[in-house]
Amino acid sequence: MTKASKIILAVYFFFLALVAIIVPWKVNQAIAQGTVLVNSIGYAPIWSVRGVSSNYEALTVDFGRVILEIIALTALFAIPFIFTLNTDEEEYEYVELEDFVDDEEENNKDIEQ
Repeated sequence: MTKASKIILAVYFFFLALVAIIVPWKVNQAIAQGTVLVNSIGYAPIWSVRGVSSNYEALTVDFGRVILEIIALTALFAIPFIFTLNTDEEEYEYVELEDFVDDEEENNKDIEQ
């Protein structure tokens, strides 16, 4: 793994931690019998329920948006990560198919004798 790949992974995990810590909140409001209105309140740290609203029962984390943010973040960082992977041809050894077949035939002759 190259140095650029490591930097991209470090930045990705930093933003992933931010997405997991600072989450979007939503409030469910019953406006009629059987009808619920969902309003987004904004972003706040996961531990600050009191700072967001005084109505604890109707307040929840918008998990759908959190999952969507994680998917978008992963897709955004996957592209530069793939391009920075090590593609040195010197690191890999290519074996010709003919050489492999010749080696097997020699090994089989040795075994038969």
